[in-house]
Amino acid sequence: ETLPAGEVRLTGVAYSGETGIDRVEVSIDDGPWRPARIVQPDPVVTTPSQRALSWHHWEFSWQASSGKHVLACRAFDWLGRTQPTEQRDIPWNPLGYNYNAIQRIEVTVQ
Repeated sequence: ETLPAGEVRLTGVAYSGETGIDRVEVSIDDGPWRPARIVQPDPVVTTPSQRALSWHHWEFSWQASSGKHVLACRAFDWLGRTQPTEQRDIPWNPLGYNYNAIQRIEVTVQ
């Protein structure tokens, strides 16, 4: 992906199944993990049990500078569990079945 320099709004979704998402964090170039803002998953979701089975949209504002960068995000559920840094036992597959390792995306900022 090629992005313009300046403020970029990164967005994504997080899902944890039977427990809800507590927080999402973003790291730029393997730097410190910084909090993303969780956007309510769905206007009709009103109870904790409904939120547990919902996709949670998130967003993060990044001041992108010129060059190549690696973006990563991770989510934590209500029990404090997060994704593994790497997942060697289950290979990546197009539908993502059973794969939940932290993804890294390379971008170029002009």
